[in-house]
Amino acid sequence: MSRAASDDRINEDAARWHLRMSAPVIDRADAARFDSWLTESEQHRTAYRRTVEALSELDAVVATARLSMFAEDARERLNERGSQARAIFAVAACIILCLVGMLTWAIHGRPGSQERFESAFGNRSQLTMQDGSRLSLDSRTRISATFTRDARTIRLEEGQARFRVAHDTTRPFSVIVAGQRVIATGTDFNVERLEGQSIITLLQGGVNVEPDEEEGLFQRLWPGASPVRQAVRLRPGDRLSIWDDGSAQLQTVDARSSVLWEDGKLMLSDEPLGTAVERFNRFNSQTLVLDDPGLRQIRISGLFSVSDPAVFATAVSQLFMLSKSRKTDGSIHLSWARREK
Repeated sequence: MSRAASDDRINEDAARWHLRMSAPVIDRADAARFDSWLTESEQHRTAYRRTVEALSELDAVVATARLSMFAEDARERLNERGSQARAIFAVAACIILCLVGMLTWAIHGRPGSQERFESAFGNRSQLTMQDGSRLSLDSRTRISATFTRDARTIRLEEGQARFRVAHDTTRPFSVIVAGQRVIATGTDFNVERLEGQSIITLLQGGVNVEPDEEEGLFQRLWPGASPVRQAVRLRPGDRLSIWDDGSAQLQTVDARSSVLWEDGKLMLSDEPLGTAVERFNRFNSQTLVLDDPGLRQIRISGLFSVSDPAVFATAVSQLFMLSKSRKTDGSIHLSWARREK
């Protein structure tokens, strides 16, 4: 089976599962099979997320009218054949096929521009969107963009990006990251996705951050995660950190330090060592490894070159009296230094 055919099959399965899980009563066996399908692969979870997002952007009135039209047509044609049972079955099948078609259209054929962008490992990218908005992508960053007449939507799937949004009050600009939606009309902000954490920093203008998914579905798609329940309004200099367990922290920071990565710099201000290591590893093939889990919570501050993990490892090992070793694959390992007896 070709890659395109496989993707189409997964998208169709996602649409059908959405229909089943939207029913008023859900069979336990179906629920178990659905959970099994979701956990089978990240591709399944991604397809289902996109299906839900696509459906939410459809006009509910138009969708209902189309369903009614198709259902009524099927009902009239089959009732003429005198089989009530077959008519009921056909109406149900027609509705399912109609919805699957609508969802497939919503994912692949909606009016508007849909594009995907990915920055190469170890490189940063600059993009100018069709509306004039400018995007900066950090190394190992993936986004998908959907622009319609009424909305501009970006999904940050991995990495970090800065968004300088062209002002347009008629088309809100949204960035979706791990179940949170950042909404703006014209502003400048940075969004970073780390392991188990999302960070939104506002440089200019104003944005609202609010949940994008209903909690039950969100937890299936991002196991162990929970969206922040209430909308948060950010002002310039605000940094909102949201963890996947639903906890959040709002701080006032020097917002300019959050975008020094555009110049290859990493500013750390009382940051966990684990977070710093993740940022270095996003950019470098020479990875840093913390051999002891307790090292992740060490707090560190300073300005470093993101392209030189060896210098960073040396500074950290000297500052906290850690043991540093280089493995045959080139990775640098840090661990607690053993004390002489």
